[in-house]
Amino acid sequence: PPILLQEMSSSTSSVNGYPPSKGTPEYLLSVSKWLNRTCGVDIETSDISACVGTKEFVASLPHYLKLVNPAKNVVAGPKLAYPTYEMGAKLAGCDYVGLAETDFGIDLDYLDGIDSLLCLWINSPANPTGHLEDLERVAKWANLRGVPVISDECYMEYNWLRAPETILKYSKTNILALHSLSKRSNAAGIRVGSYCGDPELVYYLTEIRKHAGAMVAGPLLHAASAALYDDDHVKLQRERYLERLSIFSEALTNIGLKVSLPDGGFYLWAEINEMPPGDKSAEPLSWAWTRWLANNFGVIVAPGDLYGQTGESFLRIALVQPTQEIAIVAEKISKFVV
Repeated sequence: PPILLQEMSSSTSSVNGYPPSKGTPEYLLSVSKWLNRTCGVDIETSDISACVGTKEFVASLPHYLKLVNPAKNVVAGPKLAYPTYEMGAKLAGCDYVGLAETDFGIDLDYLDGIDSLLCLWINSPANPTGHLEDLERVAKWANLRGVPVISDECYMEYNWLRAPETILKYSKTNILALHSLSKRSNAAGIRVGSYCGDPELVYYLTEIRKHAGAMVAGPLLHAASAALYDDDHVKLQRERYLERLSIFSEALTNIGLKVSLPDGGFYLWAEINEMPPGDKSAEPLSWAWTRWLANNFGVIVAPGDLYGQTGESFLRIALVQPTQEIAIVAEKISKFVV
């Protein structure tokens, strides 16, 4: 958004000294007020800290948690998920247990009897499927089991079925919520995010992460604060994503893919049941379609098995290019004779 670029270039934040790893008071207050305005929750700034985007936080969190719980060596999360959940577990020397989605949400019953559980990841709206989790149910589970739950909510404001929701609405005990400007403000390049929730978890992570140099530059924190006070650019982006999702889902349906609009997020999760037209190779299904769409239409998609084995018959399509370009490609795809 323009306000982010303006504030970043005009920031008077010092570049001589180290920025606080926790984040500046200005930034922490902007996160607190944004959560209150958007979700109706009250989070003290002491229970919020900054992170360098959220990817580094996801990848490093299991390692830091295991330092105080060395006997815990299992990280759980969705079977179909952002790959860094599993990679973070591996980097910490942990096993990753993928949980299926049921009619009631993520299969928490599968974790019964696993005493070595270090933490649980959830993601709502979910990448890649757009699934919406029952956050109240998960919060109750966290309180009952005493296991840290990290709710990745970076697509929170791109919820197409209901108002934006955070798990912190139901509890903070044993819970962290993770947010990012990468998705909210289309600002992945500035690497600014936040985590908040359980006071003890936030304090511990803040203290240990500063030794790893996890610090966001002052001018970026200042710009991020301005962006968090501005809701207009999010409303505009929501309109753009909905239009793009509608345009491209129709085009993919016209060539035989099974695709519906997601409950949240800006990805289409398209199901494929046969090889693309004219393809007689032995290539895996999702990879064959990825190559076919790239070669014939210049469309770059992600094979579904990048997000888990159960995604091998799916494609993830990110609607992040300008709407006009998406419409041109969609028209070409729709005119293709299968």
